[in-house]
Amino acid sequence: MNLSVAEVLKKAGSFKDVAERVKYLKDNESKALKAVIYFTYAKEVKWLIPETDPPYKASTPEQDLQNVLKASYNKLRIYVKNGGYDNMSRTKREMNFIEWLETLDCEDAKLILAIRHGEMPYPGITRHVAKKAFPDICLLYTSPSPRDS
Repeated sequence: MNLSVAEVLKKAGSFKDVAERVKYLKDNESKALKAVIYFTYAKEVKWLIPETDPPYKASTPEQDLQNVLKASYNKLRIYVKNGGYDNMSRTKREMNFIEWLETLDCEDAKLILAIRHGEMPYPGITRHVAKKAFPDICLLYTSPSPRDS
C-alpha cells in the first residue's frame, strides 16, 4: 500500500509505545519523511512564507496524490532562508508555495502548513521519537525546545 507522508506520520503517532513509533517510521523511511521531520524540528530553519495560511484549492482524496510530496519534497528549500532561493521575490515564492500546495495530497498539504510553524500535527511524533528513528538527521537538530514534549 502506498502511503502519503502524512499517513505514515499519523499511523506512527497512533502507536502507544515509543519503540513501535520508531520502528514504524524506520520501516516507512523515505527522503520526504526525513525532510518533513527535519523542517519541523530543526531550529536553524527559518521559513520565508507568511504565518497565515495562504488561499489554496485543496486536492480531494480521490485524486490519489500520495506520491507527490515524496517526489517534490526538495521544494521545501525554496521556502526557507539559506535554502538556495533567498533571491527569489516574495511574491514569486508565495505563488510557488500555493501552486505546490495545490498539487499535494490534501493531508500532505495540511502537514506542510503545520510544519512551517514548527508543529507536528500528529501527537506522538516528537523530537525524541524523530531522533530515535533517524539519528542521521538528529545531528542537525539543536537544543530541545518546548515543542519537544
